[in-house]
Amino acid sequence: MVETLRGARGLLSSDPALAFAGVAGLELYHWPLERRPGTIPGRLHAKVVVADREVAFVTSANLTGSAIENNLECGLLVHGGPAPRRIAGHLVALMREGVLEPYSIEASERSVHHEMPESPPEEVIPPQCPSS
Repeated sequence: MVETLRGARGLLSSDPALAFAGVAGLELYHWPLERRPGTIPGRLHAKVVVADREVAFVTSANLTGSAIENNLECGLLVHGGPAPRRIAGHLVALMREGVLEPYSIEASERSVHHEMPESPPEEVIPPQCPSS
């Protein structure tokens, strides 16, 4: 799940989907503005990744340079057990209900060319966590 430039309504300078452009086999989804409740639509604030229903990463970190470089963030990486399956099941239910829709990097790149000045996306490098 990623937020889009349109969905962020001016809060983002580049499309977060571009950070995933080189990841083979990745399926991205977004929460279209038209599906968001309220007269002032909500914002996509979830930060979760699920791989093969076996690994889940839930974090407070946004995929922005500022969040990675300046903020103190925390995340939880879960291998196995029911949590990754339950998170994946919830996301699949949102997809089936039409709350989340597929989002393509190609659509992201077209929207960037139309909505933003041309500049390469910043490389996002996650911080190294200290070992305990």
